[in-house]
Amino acid sequence: MSHLLTYLPLRDILALFLRTCRTFRAFFDLKEVWSKALIDPKDTFKSATAFSQFVRRLPETSIRKFTIDFNVFGIEGAVELADLLIRRKHWELHSLHIVGRKLSHASLNLILRRLWSGAFKVLSVHDMSVNKLDANQVTKAVVSHAPNVEKLRFDGSLDLESLESLSGLRSGGLVMSDNRITHLSFLGAWRSAIHWGELRCFGTWFPNLERLYVACIVSSPYWVETLGVDGSVDSLRTPTAEEIHWLSIPRLRSFSVEHLGELDIQTVSNPPENVHAAYLWAMVEGSKDTLERLEIGPPRSEVESKKGEHHLKHPNSTRY
Repeated sequence: MSHLLTYLPLRDILALFLRTCRTFRAFFDLKEVWSKALIDPKDTFKSATAFSQFVRRLPETSIRKFTIDFNVFGIEGAVELADLLIRRKHWELHSLHIVGRKLSHASLNLILRRLWSGAFKVLSVHDMSVNKLDANQVTKAVVSHAPNVEKLRFDGSLDLESLESLSGLRSGGLVMSDNRITHLSFLGAWRSAIHWGELRCFGTWFPNLERLYVACIVSSPYWVETLGVDGSVDSLRTPTAEEIHWLSIPRLRSFSVEHLGELDIQTVSNPPENVHAAYLWAMVEGSKDTLERLEIGPPRSEVESKKGEHHLKHPNSTRY
């Protein structure tokens, strides 16, 4: 029973327990049942008060997966909800999802500080760009309060400094923390673009990485410096995979990217069409012993519909 609940939304679980028979109602008080379910107020409770009452009703130490929605609770309510989890002894929380348009640096730090635990394995922070959160500040909070996290999802752009901080590296390659990250997702196609020049270092930064999802990969000034004659943009040529110094990601099993694009502001006006292909081939060659799944690009119509809304130009893309 508890295994099946992993695949059901909270709304359906409550309907199963409370609207059927007494036998199923008895499951409500079993700690093992709720340890498999994602406790998320979305589409289930009409108010923050009702959801808080539900959390108080659950058996102590039972919650493992939880969502804090700032759209529902606001800043003060979200912090109070974190305090409620502590009072109810939900100390074994290992999966936390933070969403909402009212999220701030201060509130994120308060929540992570209260819920700090070496048991954290999954952490997702959404709406970073909408709330104008600085990537460096967010990664510092993650590194400080979730030291053993293995799966990370960010809806926002992480710059080079943020990525290095997340990896536990400092300048000179000195390892400052035990990096256990196996899953990385950079959500929000137009707000979380990453350069190939950064991705080619992931083998060093995240040696345990097994699954990588990147919403958008864009061009880099590195191409102009490396592939142009005398640094000229007009003389850019298509590189070969052998020319790209790609650091192998030794455990990579799955790689997904939705958009392959070019910056259309000053840096590169007419880049070679096959540069993305060269980098992708270098990545595949570097992980050919472990890579099982490769997904590239959305349907072309989706790309075209976005071209007029964002400062990115996209070549045709194909999903494999």
